[in-house]
Amino acid sequence: MLGVSEATIRRRINELLESNTIELTTIPDPIKVGLSTIAFLHLQIDLSKLNTIAEALTKYPEVHYLSICTGSCHLLVTVMFNSPMQLSRFITKELGKIPGIIRTDTLMHLRYEKRALGWLAPVSPSE
Repeated sequence: MLGVSEATIRRRINELLESNTIELTTIPDPIKVGLSTIAFLHLQIDLSKLNTIAEALTKYPEVHYLSICTGSCHLLVTVMFNSPMQLSRFITKELGKIPGIIRTDTLMHLRYEKRALGWLAPVSPSE
């Protein structure tokens, strides 16, 4: 479809890997591996403690995504657990002991409508 040999494609992929332009990885479906409780935490924090709080949260294995944001949500955190009870424990016991968190807003994942894992839009061969 691309009009080049398999060897050319392999060479180009190897160049992209070696230059750290791309990274090959596997991404399991969290629900299929037992992480059926997925939540998005919108954290409002004391901005003077932004870096300290962000650093503390990155150390939790349950935290799969953390982003510093503008607006009323200063940190957007995605967490995954085996059960709602584990999520509840994390919010009350772990987040509760981190100084500087002013407010949490927890959004529960219900189901995927779209799960695009790459950021580049697919391109049809004719383009």
